[in-house]
Amino acid sequence: MKLVFAVVGCVFLFLIALVVTVPARFALQFVPLPPAVQIGGVEGTLWRGEADTVLVEGTMLRNLNWQVQPLSLLTGRVVADIELGEHVDNLLIGSGRVRASRNELEVANLQLEARLVDLAAFAPQPSPFPLRGDVVLNMTTFVLGQPLCAQANGQVELVGGAMQVGQAWEDLGALEATIGCDSGYLTAELVEPNTVGLRASMRASMNSADGEFQILQSAEAPRSIRNLVSVLPQQARQRQRFSVRF
Repeated sequence: MKLVFAVVGCVFLFLIALVVTVPARFALQFVPLPPAVQIGGVEGTLWRGEADTVLVEGTMLRNLNWQVQPLSLLTGRVVADIELGEHVDNLLIGSGRVRASRNELEVANLQLEARLVDLAAFAPQPSPFPLRGDVVLNMTTFVLGQPLCAQANGQVELVGGAMQVGQAWEDLGALEATIGCDSGYLTAELVEPNTVGLRASMRASMNSADGEFQILQSAEAPRSIRNLVSVLPQQARQRQRFSVRF
């Protein structure tokens, strides 16, 4: 029995030494990355390293850091803490924990942040008014599936959101959406009621997002926003659909 424990201990120490010392650039050669994913500028070790560039479906991320939890190797899964640092090219910054096995990829405690004005650039129609504020995503659990998710639970909120009307910046109030997974699609639904009287929902796959929104009268909205809504034609007040391709 002592011999068995000794062998297990040696294997354990060997795995830890392997993770700590193997250069990440060398290990990357044996990772079967999807065709749409390219990684460059890799430094450090398999245990703790960084990638200068990560290209996913044509979208570039910069300054990605990771740290593997060595004990996770004993369970047949790789668990790593990742961080997407600040960079002029990064649309998003944040951190989370990735758990990967042969058949499953899970992200837990994911926190991402982006500027509202940067995200608005991906909208089907540009905003007629200047925007400011930060969009914060908190994802408790996300499990990769087909076409996008097998499980998802989280929320996204607008922090410090404001819209410029004339010379004044009008506060958009608390805007928060719940995130889930329905039949493999990532879903988001805006919590109601809210200050600006906005109703919206969306579902997304890896390459597209479809949804709808409607602007309603809200007595809590700033006067200038209420005035804008009041002069909208009846058609503009009806439920509107949108579709975005990434």
